Amino acid sequence: MTTVTVDKLGPCKRRINVEIPSEKINAAVEEIYRDLEKTAKIPGFRVGKVPRKVLVSRFNKDVIEEAKSKLITDSYQSSIKDNKLNPVHVPKIENVEFDNSKVLSYSAEFEIEPEFDLKSYTDIKVKVDKIKVKDEEIDDHIQRIRESQATLEAVEDNRSAVMGDYVLIDFKIVAEDGETVIEEGSSKLMCLQKSDSYLKDIMIAVEGMKKGTCKTVATTLPDEFAKEDYAGAKVNVDVKLLEIKEKMLPDVTDDFAKSVGNFETVDDLRKEIQQLLENQKKSMQRKEGKDQISEYLLEKHSFDLPETVVESEFQNEFRAALRELRQAPPDDELDKMKEKLRADSRKKVALSYILAEIASKENIRVDKTEVEQAINYTARSWNVSPDKLRDHLTDTGGIYGMQEQILQDKVLDFLYDKARVTEK
Repeated sequence: MTTVTVDKLGPCKRRINVEIPSEKINAAVEEIYRDLEKTAKIPGFRVGKVPRKVLVSRFNKDVIEEAKSKLITDSYQSSIKDNKLNPVHVPKIENVEFDNSKVLSYSAEFEIEPEFDLKSYTDIKVKVDKIKVKDEEIDDHIQRIRESQATLEAVEDNRSAVMGDYVLIDFKIVAEDGETVIEEGSSKLMCLQKSDSYLKDIMIAVEGMKKGTCKTVATTLPDEFAKEDYAGAKVNVDVKLLEIKEKMLPDVTDDFAKSVGNFETVDDLRKEIQQLLENQKKSMQRKEGKDQISEYLLEKHSFDLPETVVESEFQNEFRAALRELRQAPPDDELDKMKEKLRADSRKKVALSYILAEIASKENIRVDKTEVEQAINYTARSWNVSPDKLRDHLTDTGGIYGMQEQILQDKVLDFLYDKARVTEK
């Protein structure tokens, strides 16, 4: 009979010690040889007629290794099942001792899912902002629509260029020697606006110019200038103003409303925008409430976490943060960022276990339709085909992360619907 003992190495760390008797070893070896007798192909013998002693002489080492591997795998799986252990990663197999005529023994170390008592999670008090759409918000939305339909029209009078105008210019960037042309372009359209780049000097110079006039502007090229030989160099820019254009916005009339959608009047358009903004605010209100529920659950539950899971989550968050920054910050800022990310990772891992426990208790599941909807939505956001994204997620294991996120959202929606929600 296989003997198994379990050592508690930490709150979430276990080691099992397994000893497999000779009769199980012999049975495993015998089973492999019986399979070999049916399939082995050896010159001079028909398949299925190879004597056992020939098989032993040729395959004994491989058979022993296969038996050892199978016995360890099978006994490990049965050991964690019998002892109700839920490992969170592949175990570390150590101290393997094997004598096929006596015993096979080994130990396996791993971390397990945390055990904790689930606290009450219904009737949670939540306070959210009251939903109210102001007229100014509707006006701002309409203004953005007007901006999207604006046209540029040439200024007919002989006025000077002002900030906010769009100007058509010819330019030539000349080195300090007065001869070397670094870059030039014709009919370049640019908007006159305040800028922190080297264009600031050019824009200031163009402001006040009239159509057909020229000016030379002294400035310094940026350190990240495309032509590295001239990065940071002092230069002169010859500018000729070809044309001044101004942005013309459409008037807010019933015709404007008809042009942007299935609306008869401006009032119809405003009502539609109000409904859109209300729906957006409802989504934000719900998110605010779900965030409060998450904080409540974290405050009410305190338990140890498997450090391998926390570390894995931290590494994912850290890599994502570096990708967003594009380069590592100074050491002191990097240390602060790591500290915050580690704290956030612990919260995220703890919350995932709490929500998973609630999902199990309430029989909340994720079905294939929900996963497909998430894949289609993400594919549209990334501008890739759903099939390509599905294959990528399947190959990388990202599909499991997507399923977990869907499950967590469903549990939080369930908790929000059960909460006592009041408006501030």
